[in-house]
Amino acid sequence: MNEKVLIVDDNETISEVLKDTLEAEGFSVVLCATGTEALEEIENGIYSSAVIDINLPDMNGRDILKSLKKRNHFSQAYILTGAPSMIELSEFIDLGAVDFFTKGELDLKYIVESLKFGAKRQNKWRQVFREFTA
Repeated sequence: MNEKVLIVDDNETISEVLKDTLEAEGFSVVLCATGTEALEEIENGIYSSAVIDINLPDMNGRDILKSLKKRNHFSQAYILTGAPSMIELSEFIDLGAVDFFTKGELDLKYIVESLKFGAKRQNKWRQVFREFTA
């Protein structure tokens, strides 16, 4: 698997755990601690998936999600939050997020399975898109 994942979180411990776990499963991972860093990464590259913290020191994850989807509509976006609220999560789903992970209960097996399934979903969408535009 050569899926490129962007992790955007200001919690270094969580970011490193996610990075190590996903790299062990064959993902290529880039870490960003701020929204500004994430926007630069998105501008300069295509990511198959992104795990985005809702609250960052310099901006809200909504801006990052919007930029990610604008750059590559097929990117799979996952929300990372310490305190999920239904209103906030529904806003992110409306913007294109496919799932969310809670920081207090990081289920690494579930996260890996979700990102692997997201990669399959994305590849299916690309294939269908190519068939319709061929």
